[in-house]
Amino acid sequence: MLRYLLLMQETFPHVMLQLGQEQLRNIGAQIDKWIFFCREIYKMPELGSEPPRPLAVDPNCPSHLLSDEIKRCLGRNAPFFDFVNAPFTHPIGTQISATCISSAWNAYDTFVNEISGRIKTEWADDERVTALRHAEAALKKENPCGRLPSDEKLAYLEIAAAKEDFAKAAQDTGNSNFEPARAELLIVAGKDIRSTFTHRLRQPTDRLQKMMCDHSFEDLGFRMTPEEFEVTLYASRNIIEVILTKATTIDYKARSAYPAGHGSGTG
Repeated sequence: MLRYLLLMQETFPHVMLQLGQEQLRNIGAQIDKWIFFCREIYKMPELGSEPPRPLAVDPNCPSHLLSDEIKRCLGRNAPFFDFVNAPFTHPIGTQISATCISSAWNAYDTFVNEISGRIKTEWADDERVTALRHAEAALKKENPCGRLPSDEKLAYLEIAAAKEDFAKAAQDTGNSNFEPARAELLIVAGKDIRSTFTHRLRQPTDRLQKMMCDHSFEDLGFRMTPEEFEVTLYASRNIIEVILTKATTIDYKARSAYPAGHGSGTG
């Protein structure tokens, strides 16, 4: 989905700007609706009130600056340009990005619970499973509502994704997001972004605030603007790439360490 959204941003405006005046007149009623919608979401009551003054999108615009570039061009090109890009940039883009990140983390949590549950059932007598059960029991005794973090569960089962796994992914793909330090930064950011939008009324955590002080917008893809905490599609894509690599690594290790049908349990 993210690949589609980014491709739409980068290419579709170039196509729609080829519409001629006669074609535009034929869809006048629809254009009016697009203009009113864009005025509302951008809080720009004058948007579309003047004739277009063409301002082409920079084809070499870096991905992390794409939403800024789109906003710069609002009201300058055909109204369809504004309408088709509205969901992908300020302010709706943050909602799409945060939803994608939250969905990815929810899927990851479900995946970890499923895979650890299968291993605990099918390999009930394995010493690694026994160690995990003891750790969970000790936590419950101390805090009845407590839950062992996912990474600790995976560590007890010896299937956690390690720094060397991300280093190999970076080497194999040439993708800098998988460099261990950067991967860890994006993973923590993803967790805190989910918390920011689901539990904190869009107020970023202290860790996110520190990240934005210590790292560039290009590195992170999220920032504080005068209006809001903004998470771009660029950030969402990078975070989801790392989550997917982490899940893929865990799945591979689990299949190798706990082959299906060879356990000692009853599952």
